[in-house]
Amino acid sequence: MQKIEEVYLFYIDKFKPLYAELVALNNKIPAELLFEIHAAFDHISRYYQLCNEGGEADEAEFSKRAYSHLKRGLLDAFKLRLKYYHNEYEQLISMPGLDIIDNGQFAADLRENRHKITKAASKARLDEGNKDIDIALENWYIAYEGIEEFYEKFFTNKKLLWAKQVAKRYGFKTLIISIAISFLAGLAANNINYVWDFILCFIK
Repeated sequence: MQKIEEVYLFYIDKFKPLYAELVALNNKIPAELLFEIHAAFDHISRYYQLCNEGGEADEAEFSKRAYSHLKRGLLDAFKLRLKYYHNEYEQLISMPGLDIIDNGQFAADLRENRHKITKAASKARLDEGNKDIDIALENWYIAYEGIEEFYEKFFTNKKLLWAKQVAKRYGFKTLIISIAISFLAGLAANNINYVWDFILCFIK
């Protein structure tokens, strides 16, 4: 039998940390999460209101309703976190020089990390569609672990700036070499024309 205390602990331990992270990342409160919080605590307030008025109130039933709203809110929070991750992954993967970090191991690990996240998130969405919310949350936590790893190991990696600078220098050198080759090729082609004209003079 669920109790109000369990709902409170779920809010403090599970919901609130991710909620606070989303607010910090986007600098605003996600409306969909705020709705679920209000709905959950509205059930709790009605329970206490009935108790204070001397009426009968089933704590387990009110707790179940409040719990349900917070779980749905947590599902929405994970989806928002995944959305932010996708944007930042695209930003990272478009950076030049990733393949030269740790002899290519960085890029390989990054792809493996993305596979872990997308696989767990896809499984979570399927579970949610099958109304298996608890299993869906377990898979969302696996995806979230991958997202945390993405930030700690990849997105904020100190070697990114070095790789970007190396790639930029390499790109500049490549441009100079291409120009030099084009110039020499043109010069050679012109010389060949001069030589051919000289030979034609003798043939005539």
